[in-house]
Amino acid sequence: MQPKKNVSDKRRIRRVPVRVPVALHSRSTFGKKGDGVSVDVTSYGVLLETTVPLAVGEDVEIAFGLTNSIRRSMTAHVAWTSMDDRNKKTLIGCYFV
Repeated sequence: MQPKKNVSDKRRIRRVPVRVPVALHSRSTFGKKGDGVSVDVTSYGVLLETTVPLAVGEDVEIAFGLTNSIRRSMTAHVAWTSMDDRNKKTLIGCYFV
């Protein structure tokens, strides 16, 4: 029996774990708002953890709380969503637009 080969991450962009609070505002006609936390960030997008029910294809304004007084906002497009049953929150993969 041969040992398992080391499976490498085939992603072309390195993800950086960054857990900061975020405020979310959907740009859809319903304008859903809520809070969440970033999980990891790349130069192209972000993985979020939230209870805000966003749909694939929605555009969302994400305000990152970098410090108590500094917030930076970016618009992103929801690429995928997945329910995290461990903590009853939704993981949302977004790419910046």
